[in-house]
Amino acid sequence: MNSRMVLSTTALILGVALTPALAQDEAFQLDELTCFDVISQAEDDALFLTALLIGHVSGVSGNTEMSGAMLKSTVEAMDTACGDNPDMLAVDAVKAG
Repeated sequence: MNSRMVLSTTALILGVALTPALAQDEAFQLDELTCFDVISQAEDDALFLTALLIGHVSGVSGNTEMSGAMLKSTVEAMDTACGDNPDMLAVDAVKAG
């Protein structure tokens, strides 16, 4: 993933407004979201949740370093894990990367 793609993806993620499905007054726990919860959202919302999950897992682990290559491998690993097991917790799929 080149740096332009990373910047474009980051801009897209930062520019996404929450849709009504995610902007409900009810709070949700990132640790409780399943892969299906993420992949069943509209594309923009799925990207937003993926960014939140990656940031959450990085923060919890204390590893806040990120690069384009690390982001790409994490998203690819999450995509594979979620495709194979939609009932898996999304945070576990992120950790697979």
